[in-house]
Amino acid sequence: MEKPQKQNNKSKRRSNGGEEEEVRVVKKRINTGPDPPPSLPEEFKDAIQELANGRSISQEILVVQKGLYKSDTEPQQSRLSIPLNSVVGEFLKDEEKVHLLKRFNGKLEHISVPIIDPLLIRDKVDLRRWPMKKSNGKESVSYMLTGN
Repeated sequence: MEKPQKQNNKSKRRSNGGEEEEVRVVKKRINTGPDPPPSLPEEFKDAIQELANGRSISQEILVVQKGLYKSDTEPQQSRLSIPLNSVVGEFLKDEEKVHLLKRFNGKLEHISVPIIDPLLIRDKVDLRRWPMKKSNGKESVSYMLTGN
């Protein structure tokens, strides 16, 4: 059974020709999927084992379960965002986190990672850490999978 979508209602004041009026802004949260998430299908577990090339894998880790935004599906964007505040479990080693904070020629570093799509096709994408300044001056961080 799906969870109902929560709404985040905020009020803003707007000047209307010298008079102030209250404007209600409604943001819908995108459905993030079933709770709890379903277990990983056996064919994905087998594909992960194949990618491991004989190395032992103790368990699969759910990193994120999220609804897709338009920017996640636009072919010209070639990226899938993973907002840091949506990450479910720890998935990077300490040295990988440090590497993603480094810059080379002014650009943040990346890590090339294998990926398995829903049709079990394997490919490689780049994992990047993207800090983004918000209009309020604060910073939010997302991980991005970039590539085809």
